[in-house]
Amino acid sequence: MIEDVRFGAMTVAGEVHRKDLVVFAPGLKGEGEVVAGGWWRREGHALHPEDLEEVVRARPRVLVVGCGAHGALRVPRETVAWLARHGIEARICPTTREGARRYNELLAAGEAVAGAFHLTC
Repeated sequence: MIEDVRFGAMTVAGEVHRKDLVVFAPGLKGEGEVVAGGWWRREGHALHPEDLEEVVRARPRVLVVGCGAHGALRVPRETVAWLARHGIEARICPTTREGARRYNELLAAGEAVAGAFHLTC
């Protein structure tokens, strides 16, 4: 569960993260909620298929993307189509705060969900 979101920080399962991160619902990558911190992308403010290979390996049904405090992260249509070809529905949220809220809602509903979050701009 994502407990808090602030510019440059996100708290997940009691741990504060200060770098962009990917979060997996319990069961997708073993026991408990797993966080891949320090998530780096080919382009800092664009999301490409190769940036999401770990997500595809985990096989969530839904990937929630939080695009930053001011929506700076771009998600090209090609990336959304690539995820769909892998059976993953992309839910792109204009802000990371909104993405965290959506992730928590899906998690509470029992969905196989992952979240990819840009923590700054």
